Amino acid sequence: MRNIVFTAVVVMLLIAVLPGCGKSEPTETTPTVTAPAFAQSITEAMLKALSAGDYQSYSLYFDQDMAARNSEELFGSFKDFYSKKIGTYVSLVLSDVKVESDKTTVVYKAKYTMADEVTVTIVFTRSGGTVGVDDLILNSPELWQH
Repeated sequence: MRNIVFTAVVVMLLIAVLPGCGKSEPTETTPTVTAPAFAQSITEAMLKALSAGDYQSYSLYFDQDMAARNSEELFGSFKDFYSKKIGTYVSLVLSDVKVESDKTTVVYKAKYTMADEVTVTIVFTRSGGTVGVDDLILNSPELWQH
């Protein structure tokens, strides 16, 4: 009888302790970071516009600095370069968010027709209650191949 009670106590302790020993891995449906509500829609709109060669839509959310650095002429070169290296935009998944006083940097993993994983970094600024895009950077191994 004492062995049965002892065994029952040990089993109950193991049941209570073991679930906490496992490492929980985040899944694709378990968000580990949260981006501002506007971030994904603006990012997707810009990536779609870049793929389509639509400068007006691409530049819609530029802040003053970004507008000064990205003319319509340069846009044509960007579009040609990206379309030859990674194809056209397909989808986007949130990866990371960094919030500073006046800037929010959001990092996504994007899928393109010729590249399964393109890191998209977009920097948003706030000025006088208005949100603007200060930078948009696409990076993948395909972009560095000759």
